[in-house]
Amino acid sequence: MKKILRILGLAVLAVLLALALLATYIYFSPAPTYAEVAVPELTVEVTPARVLQGRVLVQNNCYSCHHGENSTQLTGRLFDDRSANKDFGAIYTSNITQDANAAIAGYTDGELDRLLRTGVKKNNAQAIAVMPTWPLAADEDIYAIIAFLRSDHPMVAAAEANHPLHQPSFLERALRKLVFRPVPYQDEYPTRPALSDSIAYGAYQVNAVNLCYYCHSADIKAANPVEPTATPGYLVGGFVFPMLKYDIEVPNLLPAPGTSIGDWTVDEFVTAVKYGLRPNKPAFQEPMHPYLLDSSEIRAVYQYLASVAQQ
Repeated sequence: MKKILRILGLAVLAVLLALALLATYIYFSPAPTYAEVAVPELTVEVTPARVLQGRVLVQNNCYSCHHGENSTQLTGRLFDDRSANKDFGAIYTSNITQDANAAIAGYTDGELDRLLRTGVKKNNAQAIAVMPTWPLAADEDIYAIIAFLRSDHPMVAAAEANHPLHQPSFLERALRKLVFRPVPYQDEYPTRPALSDSIAYGAYQVNAVNLCYYCHSADIKAANPVEPTATPGYLVGGFVFPMLKYDIEVPNLLPAPGTSIGDWTVDEFVTAVKYGLRPNKPAFQEPMHPYLLDSSEIRAVYQYLASVAQQ
């Protein structure tokens, strides 16, 4: 019996030692880098059309997280999510203006493309997990975002911002080393569908560029950027955002009986997306915000959502 207890004791000691070594590795070893994720050879021409489209995409996707405190410039601020700040350590979103010390200062167009597509930064490290990626967007839409960031628009004019350095938590360090990986490049990228093909256009908005599925599915932590429709609870809502000042449950986005928008008309849906105003309810709170989309584009989104609801 003593021999068995001794063996068990040694086994427990070995497990504890292994766990201690793993914890030491996780905490003290440098974060992994991904130099093997190639930077494309790319020079984006900054044209008025691209800047205009880029403004729409940046306003719809980047502004709510990256605008400064009490500012419309994209200087960054404390990330408005209590859970993420608790799990990963206080997160300050990056300054993405043209300031010489901004987070994207010195990025080539190819490096910006890689960041947006795969989540890999200039230093080959992976961006923090709360930063989404756009692996299914058309090249032209990625180029439009880059063109806008290079433009003379006031939102991206050089502006200083001094944020505390991010101190990753043990959980974030562990996830970076054991779980998180860059989003792979796709073999090919789509062209933006024609608006006349309303369901395809709506699907593109929901899944590829405005990423509605990302927040409006059952669990943002399980979002599948490469195959959005495979995300658990696709578009049925239920995830609770623990914002800094309040909690907010994400609504079901499918227009079907009994859902959050099941009794809305198409026009009411357009008004909600375009202006943030709901029928017979208070205006939306962040993280939801008004979208710079034409009414015809929002109608296409509705047509796609209706098609999903009927499946």
